[in-house]
Amino acid sequence: DIAIASVVGPLVHSKLAMISIHRGELEVAETHVTKAEKALARCGPHPRMSWVAWARGLLYEAHGLTGPALDALEQSWTATGELGVIAEYPRLGPDLVRLTLAENRAARASAVTEATERVAARMGTPSATGAALRCRGLVAGDPEVLLRAVEALRSASRPLERGLASEEAAVLLGRAGRMSEARALFDEAVGAYE
Repeated sequence: DIAIASVVGPLVHSKLAMISIHRGELEVAETHVTKAEKALARCGPHPRMSWVAWARGLLYEAHGLTGPALDALEQSWTATGELGVIAEYPRLGPDLVRLTLAENRAARASAVTEATERVAARMGTPSATGAALRCRGLVAGDPEVLLRAVEALRSASRPLERGLASEEAAVLLGRAGRMSEARALFDEAVGAYE
């Protein structure tokens, strides 16, 4: 059905773009983001429209354009709130926090973290809890909080998020000189990505 295809098109192409970005297939990702944007223009606002800007932002980031990436993720966050689908905050929050910190906007990163934590507390799922802990660990620069995020995500069914949390924890552990723990978490991240 054409109507259904126009509504799910933005979400499907956004997800395919994100998969391509994580695989390093940036030309394929660009094709999917462009298709998602065109499909969104045809169907108009819907609950998952924030994924289109999110995918565009991650693609900008993959090209080293952190300013435009942050702008796109802010647009995604705003759309999520305006559409009343704040259950998406735990999915989007860690990427937005990471980019706000990269652009030296610590206050904004803290605000996003607090919003993600509130939603995660209401949801009570391992994936939402892990996302909130990822945000808090990144803002605080605390490997112990990120280790708690990894632990929460081990019981969730989202290997990518577990891999990202493992990698983030490994980086902070490495900076703290805890190299054997860092190596183990890097190995776990690679296993999750594979």
